[in-house]
Amino acid sequence: MNKLLNPWWSNLIQGLIFILLSFIILSRPIAFLETIALWLGILIFLSGLSGVAFYLVSKPGNKNTMSLVGGIAAGVLGLTMISRMLITVKAITVIFGILILISGINILIGSIKARKQFRFWWIPCIVGILAIITGIESVQRMQEGAEAIAFIMGVSLLLTGVGLIFLALVKKRVYDE
Repeated sequence: MNKLLNPWWSNLIQGLIFILLSFIILSRPIAFLETIALWLGILIFLSGLSGVAFYLVSKPGNKNTMSLVGGIAAGVLGLTMISRMLITVKAITVIFGILILISGINILIGSIKARKQFRFWWIPCIVGILAIITGIESVQRMQEGAEAIAFIMGVSLLLTGVGLIFLALVKKRVYDE
């Protein structure tokens, strides 16, 4: 039980950091997306390097040419993502927009199909329509896509931070009793 309760202040600090991060993300959506794009490019580049390294250190009979080709391709892709940040950010917003658009269409179709069984079918219908609009805007306009991604991430971090603070207060209360 003590492991569950200690240290309560750790959750408090985590919650405050999450809330601070949420405000940073919500206030600078393009900068947030550029940071995500940079790290994604770095990770893909490092993945490519590891594929090439695996090929180089493999024994002659175990060398996999696809590992080398895939590693080189990933390395080039990672470097391209890092050097062409605007294109990477646009690609992220387009992929996000397409995923949101598909989700919105599924929600809309599902709500219309359920209108006879579900009294409040119009609520998910509205959510689906809003998701479709968000998806289209994200595909067409990078700024709106970045804002939508930042909003979702920022609100998620904000709610998680508030939840962690409440958890810390509950832990402290139980610990003090």
